[in-house]
Amino acid sequence: MSARSTMLLASAVVMFMANAASASMMSVDLGSEYLKVALIKPGRTPISIVVNEMTRRKSPALVGVVKGERLLGEEAFSLSVRYPDFIYTRIRDLLGKPASDPSLHRMLQAQSLPFKVVPHSPERPTAAVQGTDGSVHSAEELVASLLQYARGIAEAQSGAPVPDAVVAVPPFFGQAQRQALQDAAQLAGVNLMGIINSNTAAALQFGIEKDFADKTQHVIFFDLGSGSTIASLVKYSSYEAKEAGKPKAISQLEVQEVEWDELCGSNNL
Repeated sequence: MSARSTMLLASAVVMFMANAASASMMSVDLGSEYLKVALIKPGRTPISIVVNEMTRRKSPALVGVVKGERLLGEEAFSLSVRYPDFIYTRIRDLLGKPASDPSLHRMLQAQSLPFKVVPHSPERPTAAVQGTDGSVHSAEELVASLLQYARGIAEAQSGAPVPDAVVAVPPFFGQAQRQALQDAAQLAGVNLMGIINSNTAAALQFGIEKDFADKTQHVIFFDLGSGSTIASLVKYSSYEAKEAGKPKAISQLEVQEVEWDELCGSNNL
């Protein structure tokens, strides 16, 4: 798992560096109920959090469809009390799952969510949401709207197009969920350069400006989210490489162990 995450991250970094002279990219931490966006742009701090239209560092991961108009993020949150039947939450957790998945129905019941989870179509039994008006929206469609929202606030701060993205997801996301995320990115017109486990992203952020030359350090990362809990053991160390013909210590990380409870979150307790 750690090798795959490192490979995806390295691929994203290499691709970005190849276009760094003229391009920006964003990273998206896609949570159950909130999302965060960071901007990577030449001349800026390596990773800087983007604030949304309300100058907040995190945005509600909400999508609303009210009278034919699509509402996203803060706007959807502001109208969630007035139109609770048409504001959808926890949509990340629907990705790549069949509509018959028992965990989805337990979540709806536990959270008292007003919408139903139904098959997207007879030919495609993956999870979709059905509002009280009978309208059906696939999980990929709704997550695509969130990615468009993330790109919008990133471009507002960048002042230039931000077509490329790396998205952080929970380590328990399987192949079907990751493929569904790729489909959502394609719908959103976002070039998904990589998918990284959220615990690996946190470990990278922790160690990105630290020097582990001539030492080894183990750190436990514990993340109690709104929908799940993740704990990981990360080893930081260094290896020797040559730069301009001279030896140089390069810091590295290795995710040695990851454990999670997909259904134990702060809003599920």
